[in-house]
Amino acid sequence: MSIVISNFLQTDATGKIHDLVSIPSYINDRINELEFALEREKNILGDLKSEVIEVIRGTSAFGSVLLNDLITKSECRIVELENEIVIQYDKLRKQKFQIDKFREIYKQIDFDRSTVYTSSSFDVQKATAHQLVERLYLGRGYKYRIEWKFGGYTQGEPDIEPD
Repeated sequence: MSIVISNFLQTDATGKIHDLVSIPSYINDRINELEFALEREKNILGDLKSEVIEVIRGTSAFGSVLLNDLITKSECRIVELENEIVIQYDKLRKQKFQIDKFREIYKQIDFDRSTVYTSSSFDVQKATAHQLVERLYLGRGYKYRIEWKFGGYTQGEPDIEPD
């Protein structure tokens, strides 16, 4: 583990490290999908509510009970989508926080970061690893997978799962 972190800290600040701490695009894509679905559902709800007048006049293909159920389901779907959007924005905020935290740690380490890390005491190495690593999975034959705390970056074998 110490070697992996040491090698990681040797990366150039303007090169590879910029790619590692970027926010995964899937979060932004998911937010855009949810906002599009929310807008579509609001349009559907508006159409259903305008159909109420036609039900009262007796010219609608919908019955009052069916229309009420459709409006209720549409309103519930809007609430679900809004809640999911809040969750995704919270994930995005956490990712940005982790990235800022990592960049702060990265700036605090000297130019020759790996030498500083390997020459540090075990407690300092452990604290650094705790700030950088989310999960560590160990497999057979020296296989490993590290999930870093920032940017959703994973290093190592992708097929290793916890027992």
